[in-house]
Amino acid sequence: MLRCLLLLLCLKTSLSAQRTVLEKCSPLLRQEALEERDMRSDKALYTVQVNDWPDFKKRIAIPGVRVVAAYPPSGVLVIECSEAFFWSVVLPQSIVVFADIAQMTANEEIIVPGHNLFANQIRCIQAKRPGLDGRGTVISIKEFAFDTSDVDFRNRILPNPQQQLDIRVHATIMATLAAGGGNADPAGGGVAKGGRLYSSSFAGLLPDTDADYEGNEIRVQNHSYGSGIQNYYGANALAYDQTTLDHPELVHIFSAGNEGGATAPTGVYANVPGFANLTGNYKMAKNVLTVGAIDSFNIVPVFSSRGPAYDGRLKPDMVAYGADGTSGAAAVVSGAAAVVQQAFFEKFGYWPGSDLVKAVLLGSADDLNQVGPDFTSGYGSLNLFNAIELVENRIMATGTVSTGESQMFILSALPSNLQNLKITLHWNDVPAPANTAKALVNDLDIQLITPDGSVQLPWLLQSQPDATSLTQPAGRGVDTLNNTEQVVVQSPVPGTYLVKVIGKSVAAGMQSFGIVANWDTLQHLVWTCPVKRDPCTAGKEVILRWETNITGASGRLAWRVSGTNNWQEIDTAVNLQAGYFRWMAPDTFTAAQVRIEVGEKTVDSDTFLI
Repeated sequence: MLRCLLLLLCLKTSLSAQRTVLEKCSPLLRQEALEERDMRSDKALYTVQVNDWPDFKKRIAIPGVRVVAAYPPSGVLVIECSEAFFWSVVLPQSIVVFADIAQMTANEEIIVPGHNLFANQIRCIQAKRPGLDGRGTVISIKEFAFDTSDVDFRNRILPNPQQQLDIRVHATIMATLAAGGGNADPAGGGVAKGGRLYSSSFAGLLPDTDADYEGNEIRVQNHSYGSGIQNYYGANALAYDQTTLDHPELVHIFSAGNEGGATAPTGVYANVPGFANLTGNYKMAKNVLTVGAIDSFNIVPVFSSRGPAYDGRLKPDMVAYGADGTSGAAAVVSGAAAVVQQAFFEKFGYWPGSDLVKAVLLGSADDLNQVGPDFTSGYGSLNLFNAIELVENRIMATGTVSTGESQMFILSALPSNLQNLKITLHWNDVPAPANTAKALVNDLDIQLITPDGSVQLPWLLQSQPDATSLTQPAGRGVDTLNNTEQVVVQSPVPGTYLVKVIGKSVAAGMQSFGIVANWDTLQHLVWTCPVKRDPCTAGKEVILRWETNITGASGRLAWRVSGTNNWQEIDTAVNLQAGYFRWMAPDTFTAAQVRIEVGEKTVDSDTFLI
């Protein structure tokens, strides 16, 4: 019998009641319901959200129905039952508010490992601040099990009796990129070498239990997997949003996906090729960081999934180095988040909330492509060096507002030579109902009032469902979609600035938030590779890297044997804005330095080994 006929027979209700039942379904499940095919009698998996968890458990406590996974705080569970039972018994129940096709596992989003700790200024921090290695933090790798016998994880693994039994190379790579110790080989060194690791099952793709998060003090969880393009706010998304409210220090980091050239099959952006192709409805969550990929030259590869989220929100949030997939990029950011948490703890003596950690990571990222955020690279590329400088030397604050209230922050005594004053606001929003057209519930606004009294508004992207709109540079305006907002003044004048955070619409109670101020200095120029004790191979190409905001000038590049004054010319007109130079290292064995000269400014690198 055809599916549509079976629905009519099984439900035995009016057409309006049938529509109500279908409205509970995710777009994917609704599409399946309307397909003209035979209903299977064998078992299938469904994700269900209910508003009375104990009552629902009693109702399905019958032979042939099995609860596979559950997240009770959000009333979300994965059940296994026959299609006929699901459609005729489960879905019509009034306590069922949402249902979706469930998956027990997801697809890994990297195959071949790539390793480069220079692209996001990670090696720079490790050389200059070796004590910042993620110690005191726990990073959970949520997927199949990683190899706990790997020497690079020695004495840093927390046991988990519930972890997956299936050990996968992919999981081991993710753990290595996030927190490998580099004990056997430098290629096994990750971002947070001193952090501890926890292997978490991703059965049902739901969050872990409160006991797992709290008992193991997990503050970072890495999610390097995907399950197809799902452009809707589903039960998984609201469950992950809930975890950040229940565990305020917990940062969830998801890979964006490797479907950057694909077209979304459903939703508002269904007919826009190359956009809105994030892989998994959990990546539609508001309170997680979704990470795309860049290569070592800050180019976003074609495979990296693009935004926006299903409702026009900015996604991905940021990008990081991922040679062969966004999985590695997410793992790198997971390690970076742990290092930021450690730096904060060492300065203030307590662990930061995830809202502030996310504001730090996004507020210190290097802007890519056009000026301002975009649906390809989010707020830009991870810069761990800048993030640590922000924690240690810039301005951070937290606060709360309710509807109609505002909180003011004063920025005074700022350096006179600053550039690109950047204020970043982030708040962990309450979960929205599944299948909602717009995910944002509590809406805050940020304004920056300059010394002359003018009001600067945050970045605002066009989100209309066409390629022309989605590729437009960011403008300025009032944001009603995102729970991250950022104001930038590129050439700030001296004086006192006021930052105003407004509770435009807070559903109930108070909304907490984190806010950071960051800036560049004029004529900034610093070497990021090589840093001290970095080796490069004689007679082979090495990538020299630096950071600068000097515009309209080229530089002179030279090298010398350390301890001599014989600077040998490499290039007389280096493009400073490129940020890198391909140099054929001399065929010699020596300690050396490189130098950039721009006008009267001269910057020498650390000593490194050829």
